[in-house]
Parts: sequence; C-alpha cells; structure tokens
Amino acid sequence: NACSNAGIVTGAGSVWSNRTDLYVGCSGASNTLSIAAGGAVHNAMGYIGYNAGANRNAVTVDGPGSVWSNGGFQLYLGYAGAGNTLTITNGGTVYSSASEFGYRLSASNNTATVTGAGSVWSNSSTWFYVGYWGAGNILTITNGGAVFDPSGFIGGTTSTSNNAVTVTGPGSVWSNSSPLNVGYYGTGNTLTITNGGAVYNTWGYLGFNADANNNDVTVTGAGSAWNS
Repeated sequence: NACSNAGIVTGAGSVWSNRTDLYVGCSGASNTLSIAAGGAVHNAMGYIGYNAGANRNAVTVDGPGSVWSNGGFQLYLGYAGAGNTLTITNGGTVYSSASEFGYRLSASNNTATVTGAGSVWSNSSTWFYVGYWGAGNILTITNGGAVFDPSGFIGGTTSTSNNAVTVTGPGSVWSNSSPLNVGYYGTGNTLTITNGGAVYNTWGYLGFNADANNNDVTVTGAGSAWNS
C-alpha cells in the first residue's frame, strides 16, 4: 500500500485541479496534503482515509486564500479508515456539499479542527455528520473558526457512539440552517459549548430516536450559547 506520501500546494495562484475524486490515503497510511499561503485544490468528492487500514492520513488548509473545494460534492473524513485528520487554520477554507466523519464502522477516532478567525468549513446543500457509523470522532471549532451546514448530526446511526463536538472561544461558531441532532442514534455523543462559543440551528434534538441514550450537551462560560 502507498504510505507516507506528501502533496504540497502553496502560494497564490498555485492550483491542483482534479476532474474526479481525490483520495488522501486510498489504502495506505500516513499520507499528507498541505494547502497553504493561497494555494488551491479542486476535485469532485474528497476522501481522507478511504479503505479500512487507510489510517492516520492528514490534510491541512492553512492561511487566507488557501482553499480545498470539493466541487459541490461530499467530503469524507474517515470513509473506512481511522485516526485521520483535517485541520483548517489561519483563515483557510474548505467547501463541500456535505460531510461525514467516520462513515463506516471501522472509521473511528477521526479528528477535524477549525481554528482561527476566518477559518471556515462550508457545507452547502445537505448534512454534516460527526460519527455516521464510526465511533470516537471529534470536531473542534476554536479561536474564531466556523462551520456552516444545513443539518448537523452528532451520532448518525445505531452503532455509533462517543462522538464529540466542542465549540470554544469568542467568535467560534457552528451554524446549522436547519435542525441539529445530538444523538440522532447511538449513545454517549456530546456537544460542548464553552468560553463564548456559539451554536445555531432552527430546532435541536437531544436523543432523537429510541436507542439514542446518554447523549449530552454542556453550555458553560460567559457568552456561550446554544441558539435554537
């Protein structure tokens, strides 16, 4: 399997354009993609950790004008692989129609961090799942970062558990233009809003279906808000 390969797209005007899907770790492990200093990557669907065993792959989008655009298609962070990471920092931007963390049962402990003012993960048309089948997937929005989507889910199906979202710090936002489900299915999924972070949605569900047990929301600290 192809392991420990690196792609770097850096500098304004630097572009990697794919007409089809982009895989960072199709079957191999520890592959990396860095988009920095105004570089851009364009593709159809995006996958970080596609097959089981495609573990510990990483994408970083760093700096104003740095963009990963998934062409109006979906982005999977851990389709079947585990321990994969996505970092959006210092004003970087990721675009997709929808996103899923931990899509299959084997896709556990995948992590995304959106950090810094102007850092954005924008999902345009359908849903945003943190833990679809997989367990222990984590999203952190901090230091003024933002995630936008139509509908948010922490824990998507019956087997998923212990997925977590933390929104922390002034200006840090998770904005859902429709519902937010904390424990749509599954157990032990959590949402923590702290230190002035904010979450927005039309209406919110804490434990939606019959087997959605022991899910938890914590809102703590001055200025922290869950706005439904």
